[in-house]
Amino acid sequence: MSGGRLYAEKVLNFSDAFYVRKFFGGLTREKARSGEGGRTVEPMAALDSGHFAVKELVEDPAEEGSIAVLTRIEAGGAEFVLQFISLDQHMKRVYNSLMAVQITEWTDRKGRSFPHLQARGKSLTEAFQSAATGFFGLITDVATIRPTEEVVIFCESSDSDWLFSDWINTLIYEVRERGMLFSEFDIAVDGINVKGKIRGEAIDSKRHPLKLEQLSGAAFDELSAEESADGARVSVVLNDGERHPLPLRVLWK
Repeated sequence: MSGGRLYAEKVLNFSDAFYVRKFFGGLTREKARSGEGGRTVEPMAALDSGHFAVKELVEDPAEEGSIAVLTRIEAGGAEFVLQFISLDQHMKRVYNSLMAVQITEWTDRKGRSFPHLQARGKSLTEAFQSAATGFFGLITDVATIRPTEEVVIFCESSDSDWLFSDWINTLIYEVRERGMLFSEFDIAVDGINVKGKIRGEAIDSKRHPLKLEQLSGAAFDELSAEESADGARVSVVLNDGERHPLPLRVLWK
């Protein structure tokens, strides 16, 4: 990449997730040395310059960005690998990610309001991932959820529509039973099942702002999961409080 500001978008490899997440967000200027020359990167959010130094910066045209190896300054410190992309490219990805989820108000015949969760993607897998991010965005600020713990997940159903409903309800189960929040969804939709891994951490009332007192699970209102040549779209209303309640205030101890 040449010119422009850079943004440390993704941690590609790390040996200590806690320190990466703790210091992500502080760096304003850092000298990156690669080969004979050097260059200065000015990310909006990267690693605290007082704790890390850039060891290597490698261009990656295929990803429209660069790969940076950072070394923790303290003796015996670990190395971290970050992916830097242009700020403009990052903002496009953020915009597209936000536009992939839509949450509106749905009202039943009794006048009660519930969240109507809709998401899209290039495939059902992407749409399910976007919907999961949107779901946790209803609960708290997803950016505050550190993906430090991993949970293997699997669910299946009779068709793609009910599979989406079961996917959301499986996430509710994991939150309720484990007392965890999730921000990364490394899953695959394969026919009538979803399998993979989700990552997050235990609920921390000091760091995770609570947006809603409670949520209900997914049932059948506005339920759909469709995939075509133009992409995939999923939809469901979160109004099944009898079978899939999520008492969030109780979990925020």
